[in-house]
Amino acid sequence: MSLKVFGLEAFREAVTRGIELAEIAESFLRRLDSWEIVTPAQIGIVTFRYVPPGRLQPEVNDVNRQIVDRMISDGFAMLTSTTLNDCVVLRLCTINPRTTELYIVNTIEKLNYFGCQISSSFN
Repeated sequence: MSLKVFGLEAFREAVTRGIELAEIAESFLRRLDSWEIVTPAQIGIVTFRYVPPGRLQPEVNDVNRQIVDRMISDGFAMLTSTTLNDCVVLRLCTINPRTTELYIVNTIEKLNYFGCQISSSFN
């Protein structure tokens, strides 16, 4: 039904835009300290993690779990975590056609804020 209403070209544009936004997210994350890209942007999804300096893997995993919990509690954006090679990573999907570049940047800035806040509480 959606294909009939919106047309194939609208779907192509939406998917292409979602892929571009994931690439923008990856690029922005690469410029920030303490963030590691785990899987580069592909088909509108990028996985990454906050890695505070000098922390062991279990602590890094815990920080990333807490970042997801805080973001969900905050209600600003929805993201999930997953485990890749025993590392808890954040998973951002950018396919929603209403998502903007500014929204992606603001989301990452909030994630960065939570990561800094959580990792500083370990000291």
